[in-house]
Amino acid sequence: MAMTSCSGYRWGSLGVLAGSYKTINVPYVEGDKDGKLTASIIRELDNSAGGLAYQQHASELMLRVEIKDTYNENIGFRYKKDESGDSFNDIIQVESRMLAKAEVSVEEALTGRTIVGPVVLDAHVDYDYDIDSNRSNLIDFSLGQMTTNENAADIARDPLNHALAVMIVSYINHIW
Repeated sequence: MAMTSCSGYRWGSLGVLAGSYKTINVPYVEGDKDGKLTASIIRELDNSAGGLAYQQHASELMLRVEIKDTYNENIGFRYKKDESGDSFNDIIQVESRMLAKAEVSVEEALTGRTIVGPVVLDAHVDYDYDIDSNRSNLIDFSLGQMTTNENAADIARDPLNHALAVMIVSYINHIW
């Protein structure tokens, strides 16, 4: 059985960066207030198969990342209910989508010359919450379904950072 593909497609191969360089440093992501996105990118580089290896000192490349925007969109609604369970005509928010956009570029460490980018990558995560919640406990695995919007948004940031880190590392490891 013969398999053919278009000439631009390469099955499972690594990109030019990973073929020409072996190590990359990740300075603190600009706009990363708590350092969790920076840590997530480093963890993803360590976990990625092949490609570029994270190295703190004397690396060949520098990954520059700047958070350009983070925002929420309301995407889910329901009718508000009274204490007896009857619905009111009021509609309340119960689900949001958190989005993040980051500008990514790669520089040669010795020369400072930009060899990739800048390019803007984005990721999102959806989460539920209870707008009328007065519960004080957070259930991390629920992505906030049993808590207020503010608490749910805090919980959703970790999966959003992970999704953005996966996008960034996949991009730099597979650049043609």
